[in-house]
Amino acid sequence: MRKRTLLLAATLTTGLLSALPGSAFAAPSGLTGDFNGDGFGDIAFAAPYAKVGDQGMAGYVAVVYGSATGLDPANRTVIDQSSAGVPGTPEAEDTFGSALAIADFDGDGYADLAVGASGEDVDSDIDGGTVAILWGGASGLAGGTTVKDPAASAHDEWGRVLTAGDFDGDGAADLASGTTASHAYVVRGGFTRSGTTGSAQRIGLPQTAKYGIDAIKAGDTNGDKKADLVLTYRTALNEDGSGDWSKGVAYLGTSGAWRPPYRAA
Repeated sequence: MRKRTLLLAATLTTGLLSALPGSAFAAPSGLTGDFNGDGFGDIAFAAPYAKVGDQGMAGYVAVVYGSATGLDPANRTVIDQSSAGVPGTPEAEDTFGSALAIADFDGDGYADLAVGASGEDVDSDIDGGTVAILWGGASGLAGGTTVKDPAASAHDEWGRVLTAGDFDGDGAADLASGTTASHAYVVRGGFTRSGTTGSAQRIGLPQTAKYGIDAIKAGDTNGDKKADLVLTYRTALNEDGSGDWSKGVAYLGTSGAWRPPYRAA
């Protein structure tokens, strides 16, 4: 895999997670959901640049489960691509945990966790990236299923940023992923543990992004009961391609074709 400049935005240094393995550098991720259905919030942290075994930057996800008295440091688990039922194998620069998104993807009442590994080499697709959904249940997160890349062989870091929401208002969670190209994808629900999903839709940016999509977020901005999709990216500031100009766009949720976005910058 190619070497990339990485911004280590946060470090898991609290006593709560002091026993986690490897070098626990984390992206700015700490998402909450009830993975085991006990009525208490659980939290997932990503450590995509952590070493797993002898594989540098293979990455893992740490989950701490909640209780009546708050997060319970004695009830935690670390999940990487060597964990039982999780797709893939820990390899150098896979960056498992590069992005996280939480939703009840299969509609069974337990929160699930979508995990990106944007540096994953998939056959000949170098840095093609992969996304796996880790399934919630009474015992917490266990096992996982790969979400098919809609543009396999594009070398576009599928899963570099993730968000979940019900974009078409049908009651099923959908999953959106940004890439290093000038577009994102929305994979419609419902998701199954056998790998079935709804259709995948490509959403193009109104301009060419220098580095792909930097951030992605779902939320109902207009109160129509459909999640909308907000993306940020950077374009060239100068005619010679130098400099960065940050842009933001919002696409309104829809059950049909995505309409041109509202521009924030």
